[in-house]
Amino acid sequence: MSFTGPIAPYWVNTHIVDSRTGTHLSPPAYYGPPPGFDAKQYDAQTAAWRQAFESRYGALKGTDMTSDKVPVHYLMGPARVIDVQDLVGTTKSSDWPASPRITLEQVKAYEQQTGEIKAGEVVIFATGHTTTHFRPLERGRMDDTLKGPLDGKSEGWPAPEPEVVQYLAGKGVKHIATDAPSMGSVNPKEAAMTYWAGANAGIVFSEFLTGAAQLPPTGAFYVFLNPKIENNHGGPGRAIAILPYGQPRRATATAD
Repeated sequence: MSFTGPIAPYWVNTHIVDSRTGTHLSPPAYYGPPPGFDAKQYDAQTAAWRQAFESRYGALKGTDMTSDKVPVHYLMGPARVIDVQDLVGTTKSSDWPASPRITLEQVKAYEQQTGEIKAGEVVIFATGHTTTHFRPLERGRMDDTLKGPLDGKSEGWPAPEPEVVQYLAGKGVKHIATDAPSMGSVNPKEAAMTYWAGANAGIVFSEFLTGAAQLPPTGAFYVFLNPKIENNHGGPGRAIAILPYGQPRRATATAD
């Protein structure tokens, strides 16, 4: 229920938005089970996914890290921007809904070019998805930002495999960002694996950024402005990047 109208001497406007609206934060508690959770409550499909996850990546841990409990230093750090736009167009339409996979080999290739990723840095995947597809909804035109990819009508956004999340966590990374709508694939099982890997590692994800491909591979500083809402399993915020003085943005193509 919402209310708009006068209350005493004030005029009040109430706004209700989905927690995944626009640029947002996904803390570990968004996908990880709460402490003491009874796994028998999972439906058969999710239970099978959990079994597959644990057989490969280890036991799924409980977590209570909602967004209000995320340490402030997790929300900022030197930006390491990995451009994965070359993955666009690498899936077959017959396999949709599907997302191109960001692999560990790609991350290591980036490190060979720019230097080893270090603890405290924020890794940003520049997919170009939002810049290319996000535009106001129009009657008769398919939404290629979210609905089209999820429905298998267009290609999904590039998404990291669980091994990538584990690798970055092992280096001390606490924050991974993407300019795609979600860190997880459009394939729900693959998405669960990626998010569970993040929850197990205590990593936060910021998603649905814009302009990530304009940042240099190294040198920028990233900050996520996170509203401190009690027991919040994730929600809208603001992401900003600070460039070194005198360093220009990278030029990127934009959709008409």
